[in-house]
Amino acid sequence: MDINHISIAQHLVADALFRIEEVSAAVSNEKLERHQKEDAELERLLQ
Repeated sequence: MDINHISIAQHLVADALFRIEEVSAAVSNEKLERHQKEDAELERLLQ
């Protein structure tokens, strides 16, 4: 087995993934919270 080190600067995919700072959500936390509070089925499941 031959193992070689590839610096992150030479590995573009790993470099791009390493630099992801945040993933933006399609729904805001506030909207998600509001809908969860209004969801009767979710309330029933959480009891």
